[in-house]
Amino acid sequence: MLGEFTEVAGCEPAPGHGDRAGDDRLGIQRSSCYLVILVDTVLAGTPLPVPGGVDKPAHALTTRPWGYHPLLTTLPTRQSAPVVAGTRMRGGNAGSARGAASLVTETINLARRCGARPDRMLFRGDSAFYAGEIVSACRRQGMEVSVTVAQYPNVQRAIAAIDDDAWTAIRYPQAVWDEAGQSWVSDAEIAETPFTAFADDKNHRVAGRLIVRRVKDKNHPDALFPVWRYHACFTTSTLPLVEAEKTHRQHAIIEHVNDDLEHGPLAHIPSGVFAANAVWLTLAALAHNLLRAAGSLTSAFHAKARAATLRRTLINIPARVARRARSITLHLPTHWPGEHDWHHLFHATHAPPATS
Repeated sequence: MLGEFTEVAGCEPAPGHGDRAGDDRLGIQRSSCYLVILVDTVLAGTPLPVPGGVDKPAHALTTRPWGYHPLLTTLPTRQSAPVVAGTRMRGGNAGSARGAASLVTETINLARRCGARPDRMLFRGDSAFYAGEIVSACRRQGMEVSVTVAQYPNVQRAIAAIDDDAWTAIRYPQAVWDEAGQSWVSDAEIAETPFTAFADDKNHRVAGRLIVRRVKDKNHPDALFPVWRYHACFTTSTLPLVEAEKTHRQHAIIEHVNDDLEHGPLAHIPSGVFAANAVWLTLAALAHNLLRAAGSLTSAFHAKARAATLRRTLINIPARVARRARSITLHLPTHWPGEHDWHHLFHATHAPPATS
């Protein structure tokens, strides 16, 4: 499934990999885009609670509600919702970036085995994953990165050095297009400046650029001069400024996967045993990917639908099973709204073998 997924993402497969016929069946148009690897912690800041009646593990949190911190990587495309590429269960006192470098490396190797090219892959993450080990792991594989950066002193100095004429207005909520000036009139502007990440660490020093977005602070609407809030990201990609900034902001789509898992299988962590919960996390990822595959085979709408919608329209279907003459007949409801979509999925997964 991941092999076809990398082709859906628009990446040129390695010789002998992938199935272009599968893309043709789904009506997918190829484009020169990045295969994006996203990483995030599920329930960041609010660890998964361990069920009551069990002993508190030694690696549990001591200063806040204790539990476990799952870490996951995903692979999204423009045509479908993300699938989970890798998971790792950590103790509740784990920082967000702990174990992320090795997990990202495993995900990159998995994507490469499926036919993806490292030079057409992009790693995206929030500020919790702005770490030398993670960025260096991606760069060693020949992969570009785009990571949010907190307001460190060196970042603030780099932002302050940007010239006032370097800022460009972008399309943002409540933006207005000026026909005369052929530009956006917006409260958001972006600029870029050369930047070296982890300059003090010779083992992880990486050269790139800092892309900064500034937005007018709504808390100071009557200020004599604009009061700006700055959001920076470090990237090594060669995309144009506007496209690179827009591409980075799309990293929030991983939150949809987190929400699907939190309100699905991860809402029922089985026990206080770490190994059992780690297995449960793996099974949750497998179930999520199978559900996403079913949605992609059904229709373009189901390819991007949330997991709860897929369960309601494709999985939880009332039916009556009848057995006769050593055969099983499934009696489905008549004139129900999802009949056409369900039959499309059924025929896609039970199609007769192709003739030679």
